[in-house]
Amino acid sequence: MKNTIVIDCSENFYRVAVLEKGRLIEVIVEKKAGMSLVGNIYKGVVTNILPSHFVFVNIGECRNAFLFLDDNKEKGLSKLKRNQDITVQVTKDASGEKGAYLTTQLNFSGRYSVLVIQNGNEHFSAVSKKITHPEERLRLQTVADYVRHRGYSVILRTNCEGVAADVITDEIDRNIELYESIVKKADYVKAPQKLFYEENPLYKVVRDLLNRDTEAVVVNDEESFLDLKAYAGGIQPGTENLFVLYEEERNIFDRFNVNKQIEKALQKRIWLKSGAFLFIERTEALSVIDVNSGKFEGRADSEKSKFEVNKEAAEEIARQIRLRNLSGIILVDFIDMKSAEHKREIIEQMRTFTATDRMSVNIVGITELGFMEMTRKKGREPLQSILLEDCPKCGGSGTIGKF
Repeated sequence: MKNTIVIDCSENFYRVAVLEKGRLIEVIVEKKAGMSLVGNIYKGVVTNILPSHFVFVNIGECRNAFLFLDDNKEKGLSKLKRNQDITVQVTKDASGEKGAYLTTQLNFSGRYSVLVIQNGNEHFSAVSKKITHPEERLRLQTVADYVRHRGYSVILRTNCEGVAADVITDEIDRNIELYESIVKKADYVKAPQKLFYEENPLYKVVRDLLNRDTEAVVVNDEESFLDLKAYAGGIQPGTENLFVLYEEERNIFDRFNVNKQIEKALQKRIWLKSGAFLFIERTEALSVIDVNSGKFEGRADSEKSKFEVNKEAAEEIARQIRLRNLSGIILVDFIDMKSAEHKREIIEQMRTFTATDRMSVNIVGITELGFMEMTRKKGREPLQSILLEDCPKCGGSGTIGKF
């Protein structure tokens, strides 16, 4: 489905919205002060190792970060010692009292590939599961295997589909050169020290969001417009023509009806066209979504009516979990259906609707209690956490806007 990317550059932060036929499906917010550290690479110093296998590392930020030795990515780190230097990458920003999460497995993302630097001598190659054509998968697997035989691990992204092999390998070669330059820098700098970071956080946004379905990228700041246009043309010639400078006085998010849709996405109740509604509740442990027949005018006790409402709900749920950036365990309480065939169809529809999500979504199935269980890979903070903060007047039972 065709999409439009809208970028709002203000004095204090960047806001990015992805729209499909005018409907908001994703929002990214980056503060210019204290921007995300995710993806940054540091030469750190081990400050403490706990019996629980948590290793605290000084990376030069305001608080120590940590990595977890039991993680499969951290194989071979059992001999770590205090005051030892270690090269790490941030996988999750600090939150509340917790410092940033780290890994020693370095990832270098490009438009077409992710170069993975692992501990040990085992290497892997993989092609995005979203590329389904057998001949294309075989072609791309050959490219990925070539990189593996050179001594690197690599994942080829969905954007690789139909792209010439030399274009893909050129990008991988650039990331190998970047990795080698970081290794050299780490040899002579004193820890803690930042070894790599992306100067403009919008580069990653453009790299991740720009695809063959993108009709336009609308930017309301001339400097950012020129910078991003040049960057996009550099990583994929021709895409620079998609960029449009927004010069109207009206707020760009108002112009594209983004603000109103964000406001709705922060509410717990979401109405569907049929008159049914979703009730979405997020906790620290999991997210729960309840499907309610509400004002639905069909027969509430009809198996067919229940199925129709659940189908409509499934599509909106897939949109809402991406838009709100819900992650971890998600339980959906659909309107109870007796038909086993209808239950199977809802599961398959949910798989179809979540297939376009940039984060990996796994539909586990329907539990004995009748909940559909799914998991979604953790990425950025939930939209609610980014845009709202606990209200100091009511002890946290309410929230107030941050921006």
